[in-house]
Amino acid sequence: MKNLVIWMLESIKKYGDKVFIVNKEKEYSYNDYYKDMMRVYKSIDGYKVLIKPTDKYFYTLAVGACLFKHTMPFLSNPSSNVYDNYKFDLVIDDDFISNALKNDFEEYVYNDFSNNDVACVLLSSGTSQTPKPIVLSHKAMARNIEAGFEIFYIGSNWKFVSILPLDHAFGITSDFLDLMFSGATICYSYTIIEFFMNLKRYNPNQISIPINILKTICQMLDENGKQVLGNNMEQILVGGSKCSQELVDYFKKYNVTVCTSYGLTECAPCVSISSPKYFKENSDGKVFSCHKMVIDEDGRILVKGDSIMLNYLDLYEKGIICDCVDTKDVGYIDEDGYIFVTGRADNLIVLDNGFKIQPESFEKDLMKVPGIIDCVIYYYDKKLYLDVIKNNELVEDLNKKYDYLEININFVSDIKKNALGKIDRGYYKNGKKEENARL
Repeated sequence: MKNLVIWMLESIKKYGDKVFIVNKEKEYSYNDYYKDMMRVYKSIDGYKVLIKPTDKYFYTLAVGACLFKHTMPFLSNPSSNVYDNYKFDLVIDDDFISNALKNDFEEYVYNDFSNNDVACVLLSSGTSQTPKPIVLSHKAMARNIEAGFEIFYIGSNWKFVSILPLDHAFGITSDFLDLMFSGATICYSYTIIEFFMNLKRYNPNQISIPINILKTICQMLDENGKQVLGNNMEQILVGGSKCSQELVDYFKKYNVTVCTSYGLTECAPCVSISSPKYFKENSDGKVFSCHKMVIDEDGRILVKGDSIMLNYLDLYEKGIICDCVDTKDVGYIDEDGYIFVTGRADNLIVLDNGFKIQPESFEKDLMKVPGIIDCVIYYYDKKLYLDVIKNNELVEDLNKKYDYLEININFVSDIKKNALGKIDRGYYKNGKKEENARL
């Protein structure tokens, strides 16, 4: 198995003067990236490092330099205050990188290390609880990427337009490391408007996006045709939330393959993925070879193997190493190794009369009703609520449809989600954060 540093060095040597990153319309080759990364490497002093540049090229330089330096980098959103109470040896921001790039370039001298060494610390998605820092090793991340390549192809001549945040596991792997190791070109975007402009400007072969952006693309395709995606789009990787078979089928008429996936930061991050070669209807992809999957007696999905976290930060610092990740999701794996995630164990709603509702399944069925744009069902203060975003075409009486439930139906204009498009279940479990602190 390759480690991340050797893999990065091999890619830089192999692809050299080929364009690696396009950032704010400026092009950087693989060699440019290496030289700038080594300038940053030279300025890093300390073990615990907080990474928070706003410039995405600067962010990738900081990540690469910290991997080479064998530090413990905490990947943070520039606007986040999650780590305010932590003590760091060094904080890397835009000013730090700007100053570091004034250093003279010096070749890297390889320093061997254990694959169990820390690669980075990232936050869990926090969809149903407060996000927690997760420690990932070099081995876990490298093995996850390696196993992903067994299923999912990325062409060395491909272009990618990126909108994912780099402080998320999905973003740092699928829109940075995966592409670097494949010899691809990444074009970074900072806003959703710029993202759609860049699709036409750079004509990418693939994009990696959360489900909410995929749904936006559907609406734009209906209005404007495939030109929305540029001229070369072949496949779209969707992560962060369940992707319905209806959405997958929708894109077939545009000759675009939607590749489903399932994962979580604790698993570095992919558990499974689909591709044009490895695909099964309604599945969440084929399970990676680096994972040993267990479905317990309650249907909960447990993950063991080479590609799971070292542990949550507080436990890792106590010397406790994780040997099994309880995903808290429920589902099953078929005989061909494809996984089907049916819901979230701790999202299960149990009413006073014992009736059980799996929100994900309920919402999936409701989304099939013509005129429903989005929805969320939740239980708060012993009352069941359903928030629905609809268009003018909705004719079905939802009160009659669900007359077997005592349910409060609200037609709303927005549903609270996180950066990857997942419903913020914690927000709704807390009564919409006590109705936004009573306004």
